Amino acid sequence: MEYELVSVSGIVSGTPESVSFSGTAKVATRLAPDPDFGSPSLVVSIDLTGISGVGSSTRTKYSIGGPEIVQKRLAPSYAVDITFPFYKSGTNGTSGARSGQATFSFNVDSATGAVSAAIGSIASSPL
Repeated sequence: MEYELVSVSGIVSGTPESVSFSGTAKVATRLAPDPDFGSPSLVVSIDLTGISGVGSSTRTKYSIGGPEIVQKRLAPSYAVDITFPFYKSGTNGTSGARSGQATFSFNVDSATGAVSAAIGSIASSPL
């Protein structure tokens, strides 16, 4: 898989406190051939585990769970929104999990599947 490291930051507002996130996401891609219809698709893996959060009032640390995988039709550019769970560090998501939304925009070389010009941000989940 081809991948790119993407600096990401943003705030998820909510109760019991807003959480400010920052860190590095890994956006990995690979071409997936389609022998039946001819045109390949792109498999996108976005790993947010390199991003951490800090609560605005308690300074509690928050962690984000494992990678998300999305499959898209092959195109020169993409915008991908994913909703992710986050939780207090050390709890492994066993209680009090909340959700946020990560948004990524990036270009892809249609011959190799390589990612370029990736940007990302985090905000409150619309759910």
